[in-house]
Amino acid sequence: MNRVAVWGADPISALGVISLSLMFAFSGCGGQPAPTAVVESKVQCRSPNKPDAQPTPVEQWKFDTVQDAILTILGAEQGGIKSTVIPGRLPELISATDIERLGNLKWVVEKVRLEMEVRGEIERTTAPTGQFVLHLPGMVGIATEPTEPPTATTE
Repeated sequence: MNRVAVWGADPISALGVISLSLMFAFSGCGGQPAPTAVVESKVQCRSPNKPDAQPTPVEQWKFDTVQDAILTILGAEQGGIKSTVIPGRLPELISATDIERLGNLKWVVEKVRLEMEVRGEIERTTAPTGQFVLHLPGMVGIATEPTEPPTATTE
């Protein structure tokens, strides 16, 4: 008599044990549903320079964090600011932990900035030096360096 050796059970019982094992493996412990992966929503970032190009996905929290910081920076700079200055200004507005979590800061800033241009949230002009200057819509100005706050003088 040939028997399948699964805990000394017959073939029918062995199938039941295997079925239960598989059910628990796929459903989680004790019949509870298996945990589902958290799916981060992403913003599909486009480029005004390449409207037919495939958009680049950026995690929603990264997009929102950098977008808020860019709007804050541009709101403080009446004449606009060079796009290359923005990554260096982010640590003033974003926690060190989030700066680290953002990863390649220049890349994220570039993708968010381009999407903001496509949406019309910010505008780009070319300074006499040939560099791009970013500003809020309707605030056209040519600033080539970030402005410093005025210093107090005593008379």
